[in-house]
Amino acid sequence: MVSEQGIRWEGGESYGPRRILPLRWAAVVAGLGICRKNNFFYTEKGSYYKLEGYLLDRDLELRQNRKPKACPEKCDLCRRACGTRALSADYTMNPLACVSFWTTFGKGAVPPPLREEQFAQWICGCDDCQDACPYNRHDWDQGEDFPGLDRLVELMQAENMVKASDEALREQIIPRTVAHVLADQTATLRLTAARALRSAAAAREAGRTA
Repeated sequence: MVSEQGIRWEGGESYGPRRILPLRWAAVVAGLGICRKNNFFYTEKGSYYKLEGYLLDRDLELRQNRKPKACPEKCDLCRRACGTRALSADYTMNPLACVSFWTTFGKGAVPPPLREEQFAQWICGCDDCQDACPYNRHDWDQGEDFPGLDRLVELMQAENMVKASDEALREQIIPRTVAHVLADQTATLRLTAARALRSAAAAREAGRTA
């Protein structure tokens, strides 16, 4: 495509233009922030970002270089929060042991040696390592509300996702997964939602017997 200024460009995808560019590290090189021990890209406001990349036919000049404070040397909160030990070392991650991978691109499978209970109540993705990070502890009232979330709350409950039609899942839920689940993968959502229900029931039973 060509912009009004005559700049040729491609991109805008969440996984990098033409899938040849790792966006997290590209953002670091661009001076927008850093990667922390859990391998996520961070600015001073945390790691909850949707990155998009573009390929241009022009050289660009770096005009800012934002470097948030690095992780403390002894901090291992993200690694301890990872129930499958996918974070095996600082700045290291095994995607085939990651709950987020298996609840999305892995189509809901639980491959050995992982166990179903390690997936807890995650339906799409997993944020345990990000939620445990001190640099993500901020006021959740900041920023803009997620558009239309109030209309989705009921459908997003696991017991309703299991029973929902393909049409409802394709039109209302899957577009909000940012391509982590595709339109023809409604079965993945039902599978992970059913597992989340079993995990919730097991947690309640454990609480009664404790």
